[in-house]
Amino acid sequence: MYQKYFKRTFDTAVSSIVLMLALPVGVIIALFIRIDSKGPAIFKQKRTGLRGTEFHMYKFRTMASDNNILDADKANSLTTLGKIIRTLSLDEIPQFINILKGQMSIIGPRPWIPEYYQNMTDEQRKRASVRPGITGLAQARGRNNLSVFDKINYDLLYIQKISFRNDVKIIVLTILALFEKTGAAIEKHAIHQEINILKLQPRLTQVAPSGAFFAELPKQNKAKGRISRNIKSKLNDDTIKKDLVSIVIPVYNAAKFLDDTIQTIQNQTYTNWEAIFVDDCSTDNSVAIIKRHQTKDSRIKLYKNKTNSHAALTRNKGIDEAKGRYIAFLDADDLWEPTKLEKQINYMKQKQCEFSFTGYEFANENGEPNGKKVAMPASLSYKQALRNTIIWTTTVMFDMQKLTKETIYMPNVKSEDTACWWKVLKTIDYAYGMPCILSYYRRSSGTLSANKVEAVKRVWNLYRNVEKHNLLFSAYCFSGYAFNTVMKRI
Repeated sequence: MYQKYFKRTFDTAVSSIVLMLALPVGVIIALFIRIDSKGPAIFKQKRTGLRGTEFHMYKFRTMASDNNILDADKANSLTTLGKIIRTLSLDEIPQFINILKGQMSIIGPRPWIPEYYQNMTDEQRKRASVRPGITGLAQARGRNNLSVFDKINYDLLYIQKISFRNDVKIIVLTILALFEKTGAAIEKHAIHQEINILKLQPRLTQVAPSGAFFAELPKQNKAKGRISRNIKSKLNDDTIKKDLVSIVIPVYNAAKFLDDTIQTIQNQTYTNWEAIFVDDCSTDNSVAIIKRHQTKDSRIKLYKNKTNSHAALTRNKGIDEAKGRYIAFLDADDLWEPTKLEKQINYMKQKQCEFSFTGYEFANENGEPNGKKVAMPASLSYKQALRNTIIWTTTVMFDMQKLTKETIYMPNVKSEDTACWWKVLKTIDYAYGMPCILSYYRRSSGTLSANKVEAVKRVWNLYRNVEKHNLLFSAYCFSGYAFNTVMKRI
């Protein structure tokens, strides 16, 4: 009844009032946009509306006038004023004109560019069975912190449970999300990446849940801006098994460890993996050992550097050859628990995260754990990671449906792994840590002192010469690094 007889009347009345009240503010915003950057104040773009019809949606321009939203290099080129307008969602005001024209509603699925609609399944296209909205259930419950499939699920759920009462609740939740600044930055989930996910990911029929409307929504984690594990993506066990994991292992004179390393991979309860060994001109029989195992297990791949290239470039070659949805790293002398891959993949699906790491335990040269365990923080942002270099390479896993290979390439510097984590964390909100011990860090006692001194030099170089931080901030970060380094060895 509401959808058929009242919703359009409500939209028209509210939009008329908002446009009259916002007119002075809109004129000021338009004037400042013209002063701030070249180009028109109003940006219009083709979007998909009711039943798949296309229309021009209006917004205040927040990006450079030559911006191409599908160009990864230009997709985040917000102007100085645009950052403020986007954060406050003032850019949406002109969309009330679209509402008056009957192209949009106040509440409904967000209107996406046609490329989304073109790559959806018939089930997913049901989100276009109502007018698109300025805000919707997905915006109220996470905005761009949600995966593209979670957004679609929310839209389908909204359509299934549409009512005046729920529209009012969504308006209230949207206002709260604005104050919390939850997921406002679209660059964290770039549009071109979401479209590629729709193109490449196996087609999943995702029907909106039935039952009580808000009882089935995930609770928003305010601290992290992520949805909880109460509602997971509609991925069944068969789909999970199809997710290939590419394990990148750089090798240099690791012959005495390789049998154990290969065994720790083959012992995994998750069997859909490829082990990518990249030999960095070893002078021992490392290559022969890998080839021996390769003849018995086709999942083992071997590549060779033409010249000795060191760890960063060797890992990058492995990343180039990786074909999996997930990329994990394993050093040639380290070990995993048999459930490591299985648990970490399930964890990443629950968290909907791009970057995860696990707890680990130190071990002696024979691979025997020594009882010194390193527990992980629940999450790390870029600024937190600068003061806490706790992430260890052998525990890391990336979801390549959410990241690009260019993002995870390791810089060719000393402590390349730490520099890589910082580089990735500049593009996402958090990396997420698993509290359980799933990896073992083999260490040689004879080199500990020299390694500590060298590690200090490397980290300081990262602050000053790689991240280009000033002396005062570098010292502040270093104090946290020193404290946390001592604590993880106690």
